[in-house]
Amino acid sequence: MGAALSHDPEFFSAVYCALPDRHRVRWLDYEKGDDHWLAMLSFLDNAYNQANQELALLSVYRDDKKREVKAGGVNVDSGADDAKKKARE
Repeated sequence: MGAALSHDPEFFSAVYCALPDRHRVRWLDYEKGDDHWLAMLSFLDNAYNQANQELALLSVYRDDKKREVKAGGVNVDSGADDAKKKARE
């Protein structure tokens, strides 16, 4: 199956087009060598590992941000309440 994939430029193109924009740019700069399929598999492994690391760090950063965020109050015009009180009197 690997041999078939290595000779199918349409499938290779589909894999490339399915990459997020930032990975497409990185692929263009990636050291490819003679066998682009082996290079693509290596590239995808690296991207997968990086994504897992980012997900692990994301939970850490989210927890820190939750601790730093303070509840914000809504400013209410107390003048409107005072006018209602006067109207009742």
